[in-house]
Amino acid sequence: LKLLPDVVNERLNDLIVLALLPETVLQGEFVTVIEMGPFKHRVDEGLESRKAAYEVLQTLIENHFDPIAPELQVKIAERVVAGLKDEIYIRTTCCRLVTHLPLPFLE
Repeated sequence: LKLLPDVVNERLNDLIVLALLPETVLQGEFVTVIEMGPFKHRVDEGLESRKAAYEVLQTLIENHFDPIAPELQVKIAERVVAGLKDEIYIRTTCCRLVTHLPLPFLE
């Protein structure tokens, strides 16, 4: 996407965003808790999928945010805010995403 920005048109942006937004949600069935004595370790099998979804969103926001439908822009902003409460890998990506969101979404 970064190398061929002209290939991605408005409609394709919207379709990509619609496909990615559900992938950014933490899915309970992918999280298991392993007990090790008195400690509990949480294993998130869906983390890599969420990381990839947020990274694609980052590419779209950095390069193609204006052609994305306004209602999808709002949903993206909501998922970015939700990602700030996720695992550290997701939080760092969302912190970078916040810097690329237009100012009305940050108010």
